[in-house]
Amino acid sequence: MARHLVNLSLYLLSFITLAIAEVKTGYIPFEYQGSTYQTWYIAYTPEVHPPWHRPLVALHGGPGLSYNYMVSIQDLASNRTVIFYDQIGNGKSTHLDTKPNSFWTVDLFLKELESVIDFFGFDSFDLLGHSWGGMLGAEHAVLRPQKLNKLVLSDSPAAMSLWVQLESQLLSTLPQDVQDGLMVGFSDPVRYRAALTTFFLSYGCTVQPWPAPLNTSFDALFANPTVSIKMGPILSNWTIVDRLKNINVPTLVLSGSRNVTENTIIKPYLDWIREVTHVEFQNSSHTPMWEERSLYMSVVSAFLG
Repeated sequence: MARHLVNLSLYLLSFITLAIAEVKTGYIPFEYQGSTYQTWYIAYTPEVHPPWHRPLVALHGGPGLSYNYMVSIQDLASNRTVIFYDQIGNGKSTHLDTKPNSFWTVDLFLKELESVIDFFGFDSFDLLGHSWGGMLGAEHAVLRPQKLNKLVLSDSPAAMSLWVQLESQLLSTLPQDVQDGLMVGFSDPVRYRAALTTFFLSYGCTVQPWPAPLNTSFDALFANPTVSIKMGPILSNWTIVDRLKNINVPTLVLSGSRNVTENTIIKPYLDWIREVTHVEFQNSSHTPMWEERSLYMSVVSAFLG
């Protein structure tokens, strides 16, 4: 397994600012189990589009958030098309509150990602996933899809058990009322949101004041927590560690150093992906795309080429 050192100065020099010529939104028909749903997307296309810069699809986290909190990644649309979408059940995509537990699977979101890729007709593309979005991106990559060129896994665990260990360590540093508030979950959404916000201020996004798009995604989550509630049990035993050897594209793994043990959740990616690069952001927790925005974009831009 190759592990490449990253020359950040070269990454900074490689970042070129060009104008975004077009912002397009719309809906993608998503057929699944005999029904058709709608996946909402927003695509940023640069005025100048060098042919070697492949389109980038960005996968948001949660599960249960909307794309909004990742909108800073539109910075990468200075020289490539960048596409975001609200995963099914979230944001502006079809909400499916009455679906049974059996409907909610990782396969559902994989099929939706494939639907997005097919809709745009990519010959080749890059994929960036954050948190749960990175888990989904890794699930796609282990299938060895022919059109996937490069993969970016940003602050994503390789197994849910590793995430639970990290979360427990971080929670132990917070007051008991915050810990208790996180334990009640959506059964008491007001108390839960207050506790989750406190947790996130320390270990999610340390930018003050909080970026407005992050609040927008939190609003979307609490307006309709169906996906988060349904996917929680599904992902409780999730792991991709034993399948990481199947990833055959260059992969960039990103993490923040402020979550002091975050590197434990990404270690399997570094151990098992054959062509892997790791960058740790020294002044970030879980959202370096906001906490060290310029550096984050430079690193990702240089990796994608």
